[in-house]
Amino acid sequence: MRRLPRWTCAAVLLVTACVRSAPREERMAEPPTAECAELPAERDVPHLPDGGLDEAAAADAGFGWMDKEDIRRTARAHLGEVHSCSDQLEVRGTPFIGRIAVRFVIGNEGDVCAARIAEAKPSQPLLEQCLVQAARGWRFPRPNGPGSVTVTYPFVFGAP
Repeated sequence: MRRLPRWTCAAVLLVTACVRSAPREERMAEPPTAECAELPAERDVPHLPDGGLDEAAAADAGFGWMDKEDIRRTARAHLGEVHSCSDQLEVRGTPFIGRIAVRFVIGNEGDVCAARIAEAKPSQPLLEQCLVQAARGWRFPRPNGPGSVTVTYPFVFGAP
């Protein structure tokens, strides 16, 4: 992909989105602070033989956890912001049909302290950036346990 000089971005923006050649994480993610570090993969979080979370072992290992319904309820409470992001594309005449998963870290107080795009099919940088900015302002119930909670939440656009 050919990299455009910065001054051409304004002209290109009138026709289409101005996309830098930097990787997605550079464009949209802030490095997490020590208080807001991402957790290891879910398979590394202590689980019971039946697949449930071993809360005592998770707390001893420094992990936080949340009820999935609390996460779902809070994300749904912010669907207006998500729709506002997709509406911006429709105003430009380019409605988005696809799936974007946002990965965010919920800090000890319930605030989103880091967010980035985990997956986008197809890629739509303007929508991705808007979703990341929106997610950074969300507030969840405080996690259980001593640590932060990392969540990947999918949004599907244009589905019947």
